[in-house]
Amino acid sequence: MPKVKVVFLMHHLITGGIETCLLQILELLKDNDKYEVSVISRVKVTEKRFLHFFQNNNINLFDNGFFYHMQPRPTKYLQKKIWRLRKRIEKIRFCRQLRQYDIVIDYFNGCFCNQIKKVNRPKIAFLHCSISAYFSNPEYMKNIESYHKIVAISQSFYNDFVIKHPELAHKIECIYNPVDVISIQNRVEQGQMSELPHKYFVSVARLHTDKDHETLIKGFKLFLEQENYPDVKLYMCGDGPLRQQWEELTDQLHLDNHVVFLGNVPNPFGYVKGALAHILSSFGEVLPTVLIEAQALNTLNIASNVKSGVAEILMNGEAGLLFKPQNPNDLAVKMSQVYHNQINIDKMKSIALQNLDRFNPYVVLDQITALVQNLYNTKRG
Repeated sequence: MPKVKVVFLMHHLITGGIETCLLQILELLKDNDKYEVSVISRVKVTEKRFLHFFQNNNINLFDNGFFYHMQPRPTKYLQKKIWRLRKRIEKIRFCRQLRQYDIVIDYFNGCFCNQIKKVNRPKIAFLHCSISAYFSNPEYMKNIESYHKIVAISQSFYNDFVIKHPELAHKIECIYNPVDVISIQNRVEQGQMSELPHKYFVSVARLHTDKDHETLIKGFKLFLEQENYPDVKLYMCGDGPLRQQWEELTDQLHLDNHVVFLGNVPNPFGYVKGALAHILSSFGEVLPTVLIEAQALNTLNIASNVKSGVAEILMNGEAGLLFKPQNPNDLAVKMSQVYHNQINIDKMKSIALQNLDRFNPYVVLDQITALVQNLYNTKRG
């Protein structure tokens, strides 16, 4: 019986949550005799981590196309005509390439929707974006109907989508991102600084505009003031374009001795394991893996209650603390509750651990293969 040929489409392959989830899925799929998997990246892949992965696992990676798609549009008339022609040729070539596959999975938020909507193959879109980002993007709204199936990675996103698009309710389903809990628990032994002489909170997040580090830093400042400046630190694992801005804010608030910017930490699980709590402060999330990783390490989470999947992961506050978004005062209150053991932390941790199996990679793989197989059987029938 011939294998089902499945191709995953990605905008790029860089260090990030979506890419990590994709590698887990690919690693499990490659051992399944029913499927032959490939990946196409719009942007050329340069990170050795990914190049080694595809080479070691014998998975096809195509990343040498889309040159004209990525280039800015020329301004001169003749150059513009040539650019359009080459871009059209590129699109035709790409569509022909996709016809060799049985199933096309647009894994990066449906970013290939314009290029593949006329490709006569069963198509699946994975939406990793927040529901607000989806509704604010006219391209999503315009082209989502061209997919045969749509995958939301949180139940909250699924519910909001069905309310907005009841006519597409038959196309969408919820499949969580896979998180390898056993691997995380094993890696904590190799993590850095799992034991420190003082108590501390930790935040693992890139220093980008989608994360609300201002609320985090100001909330920590209020916590210190309320507690008369105890020997408690805030470790911030992550880097990004806003690092200087947040370091300057830390200086202005005279927190130099309490907030530590660690930059990118390849394995932050040691810091997370030993923390009073892990804190995620952001403006919007979908299904933040870092919260699940903290749960796997039996560390309490404190997170801003933003859409879509934060409350879902924390079981609506039963498996972690939720604070009002962009509210430093509420965050400070939650930090004090943890510091003084004013809540049943052990119970919250226990509930978190009991609900981790929904992110089990094998459970997720079964859901994905069932989706792919049903589409393939429908196509053949």
